[in-house]
Amino acid sequence: MNHKNTQPCTVPKSLWVFFLSCFKISAVTFGGGYVIVPLQKRRFCDELHWLEEDKILDLVAMGQCAPGPLAVNASTLMGYAMFGLKGALTAVVATALPPLIILSIISLFYNFFASNAVVRAILRGMQAAVAALIMYTVLTMAWRLLRMKSSFTITLLIVFLGLAIFSKINVIYIILAAIVVAVFSYFFIRNDIKYDTNQKKKKDSEQCDEGRK
Repeated sequence: MNHKNTQPCTVPKSLWVFFLSCFKISAVTFGGGYVIVPLQKRRFCDELHWLEEDKILDLVAMGQCAPGPLAVNASTLMGYAMFGLKGALTAVVATALPPLIILSIISLFYNFFASNAVVRAILRGMQAAVAALIMYTVLTMAWRLLRMKSSFTITLLIVFLGLAIFSKINVIYIILAAIVVAVFSYFFIRNDIKYDTNQKKKKDSEQCDEGRK
């Protein structure tokens, strides 16, 4: 009988492996920061088991709130979570280096790439894959919220989704509003947020106890 592994880390953590992982992911990521999220989840959660899925999505949400590219922000937070300051610095270098190299090469042959029909066709074809990866990220994050079965969280999801689709409010203001509402509710209203937080702590504690057995 197969038993699900409850150990949070099955592969020894290595700063060099982390650097190579971030470098490779960044080198094949096209179409914006959200495209990198499923690749990071597959690498650091499914393959290396260095981070849990919920942790990755939390770090992505934090990275979205910070200025700068989401890909760099999320990678930096993941590096800090696993290796501290040296992990954060490693993530910045590993994530920023591939675009820098690729753009430097493209700049040397700009006229060729700009007028080449094959290159334009490739870029158009990549749009479908990029859209699919972004949709996968959105559905993964939404499903995680729905699994909480928290009426407060689901209500926030619906309200802010409506604002994003039907209003012209800048996405930054929507994110800031969500943060303010969540913080206010956590400290001043007894609701599902405290319950969800306590349940998560209880679950993490149970997993640690099972891992020691």
